[in-house]
Amino acid sequence: MKFNIIKILILVHFKINDDNVLIAKSIKDVVRLASMGKDLVGSKVIFEGLIFTKKFSVYVSYIVNHGKLKMVSIINCIFKRECYYLLSVFASVDLSITHCNLTAEEGLNVLLGISPYSLISVDLSNNNLNYGKGKKQFLKEIKSCISTDCLSHLNISGNCFSPSDLSDLGNNDIIACHIFQ
Repeated sequence: MKFNIIKILILVHFKINDDNVLIAKSIKDVVRLASMGKDLVGSKVIFEGLIFTKKFSVYVSYIVNHGKLKMVSIINCIFKRECYYLLSVFASVDLSITHCNLTAEEGLNVLLGISPYSLISVDLSNNNLNYGKGKKQFLKEIKSCISTDCLSHLNISGNCFSPSDLSDLGNNDIIACHIFQ
């Protein structure tokens, strides 16, 4: 009985609207979300202003893998180098990683982690995907994701890509996957 009361308090603390959107702005919030487990099924989770460290990423992995989330949104967060693998944990849910200064190499990790058996929406807008090593490979992986039909939507706007950067993707691919500049 005591456990159920705690669970209800946690749900009340996080629930911000009828769409079941939960926001985590501190490690304490993330630990609470991880303790909710299957109560997260179908939820949209937003991680905002956090630093993803190795210790922290264990909780995030648990939330994503056990919560069967509808969507994960990561806004204005920092990924420590040892946590780049975490970018592939979100492979089977709609994903938005914005304003996180992701480089092409980090964006590539996201795309490489997408399951070819799922159809998801990915928003990588307003990062630094045009910078750092791996830009050509990142763009090549976009083309691969388009050809395997694992993306329903891809937004890479706000990353300073030039039309020549995107020319290899072809107009039909851009229209089909809604890639915006």
